[in-house]
Amino acid sequence: MNKFAGLLVVISSFMTAQQQMSLLDCEEAFQKNNLQLLAEQYNINMADADILQAKIWELPQLSGQINAYNPEDKKAFDVGRAKGAQVTQLIYMGGKKKNEIAFAKSNKETGSASVFATSD
Repeated sequence: MNKFAGLLVVISSFMTAQQQMSLLDCEEAFQKNNLQLLAEQYNINMADADILQAKIWELPQLSGQINAYNPEDKKAFDVGRAKGAQVTQLIYMGGKKKNEIAFAKSNKETGSASVFATSD
């Protein structure tokens, strides 16, 4: 039984190590998902890109739990007693999202540069 638990720990740690991203993978993901870099690549005005980014809402997150091994019932990957699921959603209060969009629009009207914009 202890050998089985040890084997599960070794397998899970190996799988976790395989899921880590290399530096090149992280840099590639950053370049693909960075709105300012994409705007520069497609010649989109930075003020318009800031307005688009302000309009984006966070997605809900789903998580769950299962037992890797249930020693009482001697079952692997038993979902029976460890049932649990959780949905997390960021909620903006006090009109924060509306204010972010209004701020981005006012920056476009006044010609102010974005905090993250770089000068050429």
